[in-house]
Amino acid sequence: IGWRANLAGWKVMFNPRAVAYHDENSTVRKMSRSVAFHGTKNRISSLIKNYSFLNVAKYFPIHIFLALGKTAVSSNKEARLHALLWNLLHLPSTLKARRRVQKTRKVSDAELMKMFSRQLPRKSAMK
Repeated sequence: IGWRANLAGWKVMFNPRAVAYHDENSTVRKMSRSVAFHGTKNRISSLIKNYSFLNVAKYFPIHIFLALGKTAVSSNKEARLHALLWNLLHLPSTLKARRRVQKTRKVSDAELMKMFSRQLPRKSAMK
């Protein structure tokens, strides 16, 4: 939601003092089939819908390579492969959603990355 709101030029705020802890190793071990499927599926479809065409062409192959690698070592191989297949089978509807998202775009990927990098807390502020 935040990515899409930024693309549309909405003002998005965050609290730089907020802290979230995530033990990925623990989560991966306990990850349900549903979480593995939807996480993989949504990551790919979001990339296709939200990135500019140039960045989709640049980052999509890398992302698929990494997704396949993660699938190879995952305990939820079937769910992750199903998510990859889901994206292939639903590509027409994802591209339709992409057209809708890109019509609302007011901020380029480059501008978005500049905005994001300015918002990141500095190391000295994190102490």
